[in-house]
Amino acid sequence: MSDKTCVEVNPGVCRLNTKIQAVYGDDGVVRFEIESECPHVSKIVDVLNDEEMGAFDVMKMPFGENPIYVACGKVLGHAACIVPCALMKAAEVATGMGLKRASEIKFED
Repeated sequence: MSDKTCVEVNPGVCRLNTKIQAVYGDDGVVRFEIESECPHVSKIVDVLNDEEMGAFDVMKMPFGENPIYVACGKVLGHAACIVPCALMKAAEVATGMGLKRASEIKFED
């Protein structure tokens, strides 16, 4: 039985919304499906799904060696994009290593 987690990302000022689906298969590999209005984000899935990532690969530290952040670094055009973090959270929940809880970034006046 595979586990699937879906998240929606409202990125803020660019308004290029993204839907992410992380699936943890019976083979122990995490795969992603991404629908995005952003042409850069749309390319992430090709890079990510070329690698076989298990549950512990998804959680790899330090950040600079994490396969999700490495893949995003190859195709994204904006360092402050919140999609990489959303990919991490979706994969974490799909693998059973995290719980579904809403996350947000809020600016204060």
